[in-house]
Order: sequence, then C-alpha cells, then structure tokens
Amino acid sequence: MVLSSLTPECLPRFFHSDRRTENGSWLDRWLGPPAPRRICYPLYFRVLALGHFFGNVLYVAYHAHSFHPSLKRTGNTHGFLSVNALALRIVLAWFALTQAIHFLPCVSSRVARLYMQTSCCKAFCLKLVFWDGSMYLFTILTMSLVSFAFVALTDFQDNTQNYSLFSDVIMYGVMSGMVGVFGAFFAVWHHRLIMCTLEPLIKNRMALPAIIDRLESCTYEQVVGNGKKLYPAECAICLGAWEPLDRIKLTPCKHTFHEECIASWLKTANTCALCRLDLVSAVVEHNSV
Repeated sequence: MVLSSLTPECLPRFFHSDRRTENGSWLDRWLGPPAPRRICYPLYFRVLALGHFFGNVLYVAYHAHSFHPSLKRTGNTHGFLSVNALALRIVLAWFALTQAIHFLPCVSSRVARLYMQTSCCKAFCLKLVFWDGSMYLFTILTMSLVSFAFVALTDFQDNTQNYSLFSDVIMYGVMSGMVGVFGAFFAVWHHRLIMCTLEPLIKNRMALPAIIDRLESCTYEQVVGNGKKLYPAECAICLGAWEPLDRIKLTPCKHTFHEECIASWLKTANTCALCRLDLVSAVVEHNSV
C-alpha cells in the first residue's frame, strides 16, 4: 500500500506545471517545455528508494549514537575526523535534496531536455551540482576518512583509546561506503528513468487485430500475377517464397507480407517493415476514403 501510493499525483498541485502566467508556465521559461512522456517509476525502483531512505536514516542514527560519542570520549584530539564526519552529513543532505527535487513532476518532466539541450560544459556542471557530484564528493570523503584511520589510529600500544576509535571509524567508513554505492546506483537508475521521458510516445491507437483485419488480403494468383511480377516473389520479413495456401496481406504502401509475419512485426512497431510508413495512420486514412 505504501509503495503503490508513491505516485506524482500524491504531491501538492503547486508542484505541478499547470500554474500558468500570461506568457505560459513560469517553469517553461526556467527549465523549458515538458518532455513528451511522463516519468514512470517501476516497483523495484520504489523499493530501492525506500531502502535507500531507511539506510540513510540508520547511517545518521549510527553517527549520532555511536560515532559522535566515540569522538567526544577522545577529547576531540582528532579534529579531522569531526570535520570529515560533518562534511559527509552535509554532502548526504545535498544529495537527498537534489534527488527529492528531481522527483517533483514539474522538474522531472523538463530536466531531461535541459540536460540534453545545453552545451557539454554547462550540462556537465549542472549534473555535477544537481545530480551525481555529491556522490563523487561523498566517496572521496569516505576514502579520506578510512585512510586517516589507518595512518593516525593504528598505534594501539601508546594510546588504548585509539583501538576503540579505530573500530568505530572503520565501521563508519564501511557504512559510508555502502551508502555511497547504493546512492550512486540509485542516482544512475533515476537518471535513466528521467532521460526516458524524451523518447516519443508509442502510438497505440488501434488494437493489433484491427490493423491486420483492415489490411487488404491478396491471393497467391494476385501476388504472382500469372507470370507478371507485380510484387516481389517472397515475403520481405521471413524471405520465404509465396505458396498457394499462404495468407498474404497488402499494405497501403503496396508491400506484401505473410499475415503471420506482419502480425508479429506490428507487435513491436507501427511501421511498414520495408518503407517505414506509419501503418496505423495509413490504414485509418485508407479506410476513410
């Protein structure tokens, strides 16, 4: 029930793009026109989003209840660890904020076109600031945290507190690494879903059986033409020669196919297999004449 409720319609109407001014939507002026398709979040992506959210909550809770008290017990002698931990939390908040903004329907329907239409340098900067740059910085900070632990906290004989702090830092570094990996995977998947909104809508204006039924049927004699080559001697899809018992279909663009071949073709395309004519539009226009 919770997963099924995570839809764009559950957001306030303010975040949708139907608030218009005299010159059109204010979002159109800032981000450009919306993409031809609305973003669709699959169930697995919603599960990943919830898992990543709760993982971040556990990560922040571990810092507050375990890692931060361990730093205080050392008398704050390692200021780099405190600064690094604070930077990690700031970067994580930055990543969460930018991803949340991209979930808004008014943004997700426009940002793909913005990334595609801008120059390479500008698009790189936009993605670095508003997309995955935070995860790159998060990974660098995590590596520096773990490296510092191995360099400065491995002298267990001189300072017994180093052993406890070293264990906490390594655990915190492992958790940071897991958060970074899942965050990067989440960002890449989210980015692909948003970029898919630029793909044109698939025309499905007529059911497949209706298209096949409206295509003209031909007999073997009509296709072969009693020696006259009116049409090719074979089906252009399967390359099989015509047989007297074949069910043959003639498209509006005057191309012939086996009925089963063109039916299989139209399951994944709306065009003729030879000339790429839109058969759906052509059939409607041909039958309306």
